[in-house]
Amino acid sequence: MSAVDLPCYSAGATANVSRAFLRVVDQDVPVGCGSVAVFPGDVLVGDDDGVIVIPRALADDVAEGGDTQERLEEFIGAEVRAGTSLRTAVLGLATLASERIRVPRLAPAIALECRLHSATRYGRTGAEFLVGEVLLFHIRDGLAVEGKIETERLAPIARLAGPAYAALGTITRLQPLEQTPESVL
Repeated sequence: MSAVDLPCYSAGATANVSRAFLRVVDQDVPVGCGSVAVFPGDVLVGDDDGVIVIPRALADDVAEGGDTQERLEEFIGAEVRAGTSLRTAVLGLATLASERIRVPRLAPAIALECRLHSATRYGRTGAEFLVGEVLLFHIRDGLAVEGKIETERLAPIARLAGPAYAALGTITRLQPLEQTPESVL
């Protein structure tokens, strides 16, 4: 095998067996490699760290994911080499100084600078209901039109649970319900 110009991976050398004992019995059939089934058409990728088997049906998705990961790592590397902090490059959490409070704000996000008005404790768990006074809004240019946020331009994401997030799909607009006039209230 060492004379063939192909990568070869093994856990160690085996005893030299006479060619008379080696016969091809079949081809294009599944084989066992360690405890893994390898089917015809599967892709095997190996290096000094080991070998993985990629089922043929997943090979395109894995290659695309690898390409995406490679581009992301190239982008992050370029950002860090240019002096961007790793946190900002990876998470996109660039911050800006606030104008009326000491705490910085996330640069691309809609931000409210607030001051604590009151805190009311509930029960014995330490839960609190906080009321704040909004001092200043920060909204990126072009996001608000005629005093209303353009949802498509905002492209919000929602945290679901744990590491799961969701983005908006199709946005459907409904006619607003008739509201009771303030004079009646």
